[in-house]
Amino acid sequence: MMQTTARWFSTLLCAWATIATVAGAEDQKLSQQTATATALVDALAKGDYAAAGKSFDTVMQKALPDDKRKELWEALIKQVGPFQKRTGTRVEKAGKYDVVLVTCQFEKVALDMRVVFSADKQVSGLQFRPAKGTYEFKPPPYA
Repeated sequence: MMQTTARWFSTLLCAWATIATVAGAEDQKLSQQTATATALVDALAKGDYAAAGKSFDTVMQKALPDDKRKELWEALIKQVGPFQKRTGTRVEKAGKYDVVLVTCQFEKVALDMRVVFSADKQVSGLQFRPAKGTYEFKPPPYA
């Protein structure tokens, strides 16, 4: 009985150690991706468009080269005002992709920069959209 309990406990301990190791590796990967996404925002804000694209995969490099990144950022600034600061980050999973959302405060509005990472930790997508939770729905007077 004692040997069975010891084997069961040993098996449980090994399983727990494996899960903890896998979870730790995943946390480290997401931490690296969050750092990459915030560095991307910082590079755009400084006007360093080459640095902003250094983690792009080949498809993103072709779709959004340095001059297009500059165009995109300048068009965004015209619409929402100057970049002020980063206010937070969060991580989501979208199918096989990891997504880091960097909330950015601009003069007129807060936006989430959505940075999509491929399995090899390269940026494979980039979007700007209204920051989650910054808009309050107000029903129309007739409702």
